Amino acid sequence: MNTTVRHTTYPSVALAAALLFGLSACGSDDTDPAGSPDTAASSDGVTITHQYGETRIDGVPEHPVTIGASWADALVKLDIPITGEFVAQSASTAGDRYAWTPAHDSKVSTYQTGSLPEVEEVAALHPDVILVGALSDEKVYEQYSDIAPVIPVMAPGVTLDNWRDVTTTAGKIFDKEDAAKDAVADVENLLAETKDKHPAVQGKTFAYGQLTPIQEFGVVTDPASPAARILSDVGLTLSPALSELAGQGDKGGSRQVISAERVDLLDADVLVFWPIAGGEDAFSKIAGWKELRAVRSGATTHLDNSSAPAFVTPTIYSMPWAVQKLTPALDALEETQQ
Repeated sequence: MNTTVRHTTYPSVALAAALLFGLSACGSDDTDPAGSPDTAASSDGVTITHQYGETRIDGVPEHPVTIGASWADALVKLDIPITGEFVAQSASTAGDRYAWTPAHDSKVSTYQTGSLPEVEEVAALHPDVILVGALSDEKVYEQYSDIAPVIPVMAPGVTLDNWRDVTTTAGKIFDKEDAAKDAVADVENLLAETKDKHPAVQGKTFAYGQLTPIQEFGVVTDPASPAARILSDVGLTLSPALSELAGQGDKGGSRQVISAERVDLLDADVLVFWPIAGGEDAFSKIAGWKELRAVRSGATTHLDNSSAPAFVTPTIYSMPWAVQKLTPALDALEETQQ
C-alpha cells in the first residue's frame, strides 16, 4: 500500500531542487565526489564517515529504510530486503517505481520533491538504519539519528553521492562487498563496451537540460554534474559554449537558464533534453531548434519528467537504462561520422 507522507519544506533544499532543472530526492548541487567516502569495516560492524561526522553500524541491519532512489536501487540490486522506502512523488512513475527499478517488496511512501519525510513517518517503520540520498539539513539528520543510525551524504563537499560509492558502501554495510563490486563492474563494462561500439563519437560534444513552460532552457554547465558524467562516461564532452557559462548569472552554480533566443548555444553533436510541460513537439515551437545539428542528424535523446531522474540522480539500475536510452542517438552520430 502506498501512502503520502506529510512533509516540511526547507528553503535551502527546495532551492537546490529547483536548480536541478530536474526531479530528484531532496535536491542536489549535482557535484560528483573527487574520491570515495571513508569506511572502516570490522567483523561486527562498519563505521561510515560522512558530511556530519561518523556513523557506527553494529552488525548487519535487518530493517533498512531508504530516502531517495540511489540507496533503494543499491539494496534491490544486492537482494537486500527493504523495510520501507520514501520515493519523491513528482519524480516517480506509476506505482511509485521508476521504470528502471525491478519490482520488489517494500512499504512505499511518497514525499514532495524539495522536502523530507516527517520524522514520525520514518520512526513508524522502526528502522535499524536510515539511508538518505541527500540530507542538507543537519537538524533533520540529528532527528533521524534519534531513531536509528543515519547515513547522509558521505563524500566531502557535495550534496549527492555517486552511484558507485552508494553501491559499494551498501555492500560493506550489509556484508555483500563482493556482490557490490561485481554490480559496479558490470556497469563499468557496459560503459566501456558502449564507447568501443562508438569510436567516432569519442570527444564529440553534448548539451543536456530541459525546456521550461515559459520557453527557457535550463542547461547543465558543469562537466562534474551527474548528468554530465553519464554522458562523459560514454565518451562525450560538455559543449564549450555551455561550460563557459558555469558560475555566471544571478544563481551561479552548475546550471544556467538561457532564453529561447540563444538556442544557438545548444548546437552540440548530441542533445539530451526534456520538456517540463508537453511532449517532444514543444521543442519544434522554438525558432532554430530544428536547425541544430543534433536534431538534423537524429542524435537527440528526448526524456520526460519521469525518465529524467535516470540522469539527474544516477543509480546502479538507472545507469544501464540511461545508456540504453542514449544508444540510438549515439548510433545516429556514429553513422554521420562514417
